[in-house]
Amino acid sequence: MKSEEELCRELNRDPDNLSLKIRLSEIYLHQGRLNEGRILVEEVLSQDPKNTRALSILGDILFKKRLFKEALECYREAINRDSRPYLYFQSARVLKEIGRFKEALKELEKVLIKEPRNLSFLKEKGLFLII
Repeated sequence: MKSEEELCRELNRDPDNLSLKIRLSEIYLHQGRLNEGRILVEEVLSQDPKNTRALSILGDILFKKRLFKEALECYREAINRDSRPYLYFQSARVLKEIGRFKEALKELEKVLIKEPRNLSFLKEKGLFLII
């Protein structure tokens, strides 16, 4: 994976490259530089409002900022375009955080119907049932 410095250099050469902005926003997210990551991902979404990866990253940023309702909106919007298990998992985590446990379980079930042996989701479902 390219380093932050390499991505910044490439982005300076090609400031409209949405892929570079997404990759750099992911790095910022993992570094905890949430405001910088959010700026980049919102630039992407201003040009491509249906970009599933950008919606997912924005959801992750908002989740880390504990802005759960806004994060849920991002994940739900992304799910409308892409049914990757990660999006359901994150949506369930948000629902759990805001006390909507039944809905959270339903989100996990959507993946478990397709992937009944998905250990991550089974573990998470078990944790939900303990609560």
